[in-house]
Amino acid sequence: MSLGKTIIAKEVIDRVRNLRQEKHDDIFRVVYVRSNVNIVHQNTKNLGIDKQLNISESRLSMQLL
Repeated sequence: MSLGKTIIAKEVIDRVRNLRQEKHDDIFRVVYVRSNVNIVHQNTKNLGIDKQLNISESRLSMQLL
């Protein structure tokens, strides 16, 4: 907790976005893997991810149960 992982991830995403825009190809994917769907919903706004898949509980997200 509170190690700055989200801030670092945001910086990486921003740098990739800028590199892609320089090449006039601003399409890229961000794969964000977390053990908790709630954390994903909280952090996607902080990460600047505008479009996201409709994430719901799945077998993969429930494996810890």
